[in-house]
Amino acid sequence: DLSQMTINAKGGEGGHGGQFTINKASGAAGGKILVFSIINVDAGPQYAGGALCLVASCDLWGNTTINDVQCQQWPTNFNSWPFFYWNCVNPTDPQQSEINATNAAHIQSNLGSQLDSFGVRIFVMNSSSSFQNFFNVMFEDQGVHGTSDAENRVSATYAFVLVDGFPVANPTIGGTMVHELGHQLDLIWGGGTTRFSSGAAWQSDFLADTASVNPLPGSINAVPCTDVFFATTCNAHSGNNPATGLPWTNWEIYQDTFQSTPDELIAQIFAYRESLIRGFPPVPELQQALPFFPSMNFTVATAIANGTP
Repeated sequence: DLSQMTINAKGGEGGHGGQFTINKASGAAGGKILVFSIINVDAGPQYAGGALCLVASCDLWGNTTINDVQCQQWPTNFNSWPFFYWNCVNPTDPQQSEINATNAAHIQSNLGSQLDSFGVRIFVMNSSSSFQNFFNVMFEDQGVHGTSDAENRVSATYAFVLVDGFPVANPTIGGTMVHELGHQLDLIWGGGTTRFSSGAAWQSDFLADTASVNPLPGSINAVPCTDVFFATTCNAHSGNNPATGLPWTNWEIYQDTFQSTPDELIAQIFAYRESLIRGFPPVPELQQALPFFPSMNFTVATAIANGTP
């Protein structure tokens, strides 16, 4: 039970980061490990690493292994947040794909400063099982591209996604990272303890954009199915919805195809708006559908521009 201790392996003023390894670890009562409340392996503030490093473990800004998942902290070389990231895929030798994922996290400074103040850390991990083992949590992992955890204030994108039990390379590893940061900003914009997406303003946008009776012009139920989805998706929903006995609405098709809760939609739309600005690869069909939530798009675009909805 790591909740009963504090581990300090932080480097001195110019010292490299520490290393900590433990297996069969858990948090309080066998639950989640609040990693950064317990473990500090950061390098000292003046540590240079690389060619200036005079010890054997060069380029070591901190290395932690929990339950057989090794993660090493690396600098991003950005002059604004994120200054560091944790690599659990190739922890001692970062590859370009992991670096690309962290590049996607280098969002506008007005948003990055909020994430920095909130203490958000970013991870690139092999898969959802790595996240579950490192933080000692459990969740459904089929098709999961990334995860955010409010208590640990971490967001992770995965190099591989489980599809029918088999690992498949994540084609949108950078976009996933931005989606996960959308979840963190949702919490920040809600005051830090509740989500903005659970409040009245977002709920009003959500209901307006998904109305099936007198839908807003340009909203998801106001246009033909093939404007919103690929033809294969529309064809698969050409009959009646078994739940209602009536023809499928576009919103019902969306719910049947993608995650569709208010908190998922704010993260999806945040990643969509950011992809328009910064150009990282999106999920194609999701990218086609998301413009048809005009009220929610307006709110998120305002938040990106002004730093708050």
